[in-house]
Amino acid sequence: MNQQPRHWLLILLLLLGAVAALRPAPAAAHAELVLSDPPAQAVMSRAPARVQLTFTEELIARDAEVQVVDVRRNRVDKNDAAIIPGTRDGLGISLNDNLPDGVYTVQWKVVSAVDGHLTRGAFPFTVGEPGSLPEGAIDVDVESVTESGGVPGVIARWLMVLSAAVLTGSFLFVPLMLAPALQLLDRMAPEGRGRPRDESAAVTEEAVTQVARAAGERLQWLATLALTGAVAATLLGLLVDTATANDISYRAALGSPLWERLTETDAGRRWLARAVLLGLTGLGLALVEREVKAHGRAALAAPSWWLLLTAAGAGALFIQSLGSHAAALRSAQTLATAVDFVHLLAVAVWLGGLVQFAFALLPALAPLGGPPRTRLLAGLIPRFSVIAGSSVAMIVATGIYQTLRLTVSLDVLPSAGWGQALLWKLALFVPLLALAAFNLVVVRRWLAKLAARTDRPARETAARVRLHFRRVLLAEVALAALVMLAVGVLTGKAPVTTRALATGPSRPVILTIVAEDLKGRLVIAPARLGLNRFDLTVTDTGGRPVPDATAVLLRISTLDAETGVNEAAATALGAGRFTATNSYLSTAGFWDVTALVRRPGVDEVRIPFQFTLGERSGAVNVRENRPAAPLARGREIFQNSCMQCHGAGARGDGPLAAALNPKPLDLTVHVPLHTDTELANWIANGVPRTAMTGFKDQFSEEEIQAIINYLRQVAEQAGQER
Repeated sequence: MNQQPRHWLLILLLLLGAVAALRPAPAAAHAELVLSDPPAQAVMSRAPARVQLTFTEELIARDAEVQVVDVRRNRVDKNDAAIIPGTRDGLGISLNDNLPDGVYTVQWKVVSAVDGHLTRGAFPFTVGEPGSLPEGAIDVDVESVTESGGVPGVIARWLMVLSAAVLTGSFLFVPLMLAPALQLLDRMAPEGRGRPRDESAAVTEEAVTQVARAAGERLQWLATLALTGAVAATLLGLLVDTATANDISYRAALGSPLWERLTETDAGRRWLARAVLLGLTGLGLALVEREVKAHGRAALAAPSWWLLLTAAGAGALFIQSLGSHAAALRSAQTLATAVDFVHLLAVAVWLGGLVQFAFALLPALAPLGGPPRTRLLAGLIPRFSVIAGSSVAMIVATGIYQTLRLTVSLDVLPSAGWGQALLWKLALFVPLLALAAFNLVVVRRWLAKLAARTDRPARETAARVRLHFRRVLLAEVALAALVMLAVGVLTGKAPVTTRALATGPSRPVILTIVAEDLKGRLVIAPARLGLNRFDLTVTDTGGRPVPDATAVLLRISTLDAETGVNEAAATALGAGRFTATNSYLSTAGFWDVTALVRRPGVDEVRIPFQFTLGERSGAVNVRENRPAAPLARGREIFQNSCMQCHGAGARGDGPLAAALNPKPLDLTVHVPLHTDTELANWIANGVPRTAMTGFKDQFSEEEIQAIINYLRQVAEQAGQER
């Protein structure tokens, strides 16, 4: 042990570097359907030539399946499903020619290239006029199910996280706790010290040696058990994921399906990397056992081997993070993966320390008398409390970050499977913290008071306190194992951050807003992804309906996704009522429905409605409507304050434009490319490195919106003239 194992260190560092290079591809945990063409529940006059599906993460091409069937379950596709060229998350399939009117169902099954979980689902679309179809034919919910191996999958994930955490924490326990404990015993038994009259209070060199040997043997046995569990979890997880992804039995998964998964998928390559690391850990454990037998306490005191073994265990945890929900986020995924790894590492320090303290160190203290054990624990518990407390603080901080990144809204946690598993995890974590606090606050103080006393009542009390301490430690270990079980369930469910098509009925949504001299009332039913009916009632502010000659055009677009702009001429029903029906709401996100009301002989009035389609429920949630400002006021402000630079037609050719650098942009081109929020920000705060200054001190929010409304009308007219 005098020579540092530099050759092994170099090999391990190179291996960990290779593992670190396995960076996760941008995605969103579990391959959930996020967009389809045609949209779910769409009603089309003619059948499309192809169906295209977009998912939230990269797919394994050979495992992707799509079928399109009619109401009799007969296939109507050409069986040519394939990844859309130029994408990794798109899937397309061609349909038969000249499909008759009717309801068709798209059935799909895909496997995530990030976490290897299978997701299957179905949604309908309709060919033909809704009125000519049977009632309820288009009222079919989108269905989506994620499969992650059922109970065997939960057991594999639970055993993997639990074993890897205990394994890594056990190695760190030696330099953090076991070596300091032996040093403390050495100070309690200085050389040349005579034996006390009370033998039970003596600490001899022989007793210290016995403690060191027993603790080392137990620690290595527990580490070997954890390593065995990690290997078993790796093999079981690989088998379960292979069988689930291929929809075959476990027996059928053995052989070529398993080999193909290992060699042809990112998840398989992570399994191989983990297996190599576990193999190196086993080799290291064997070498350490030999060193401990040869050098005894000196091997336990030398940190080099234990730090190398810790690095191998941490590598297995890092690979776990590479296949986590955090690694599948679309933004800042490297940071999220690092936070997930730190979270697991902190769990390992705490959990491994608990296991080794309860099952290795405490039983190894048997050669000592009662008073020495009391003094030793009085010195060790504060040290362990600092280590465990720091780990808990890191667990809480990283856990909060993960929850906020993986949850679109905390309100959905109780209703979502992932959220429910998270709440169960937290429910178990709270009493775990309470037990740890009991040891820190109560047991530590008792032992500190009793450490200096050797009288019989003090010894009896100390024995009871030590027994309480051990029982609390065992309870902590049991609760921690249950928390890890919740983690096994949690990692098998999709978090609520993906913009997936969702299921469930929705209630109609009513939006009301006043614009200039008009009041608009829009009813959206059933207010969910797919087919919706838009009923608009327009009156003046006194409640009188607009003239029958009024025309209404609905302009529907998303403000946070590139889905284009849909326009629909609403059908007039009389008395200021207008209606339109179609599948305009095709994806979750922030939507804008602007009603362009055109009365004879009067300027057009725009009535804007904004709302969100929930990412989890697929239902409409009303957001605060943007100000509906009159076009006349927008025209007035533009002519007085903007025309000198931007020109009368907003084309960037005003009288002052030639002297500006850079020159003003052609707003008839650029205004349609941006959202109202972006335009309002530039008008209010200006545009950096240009002559465009901010007007937030001159114009109100409503007046700024009036400018935007006017510019959109100008841009629309310019587009018609081109």
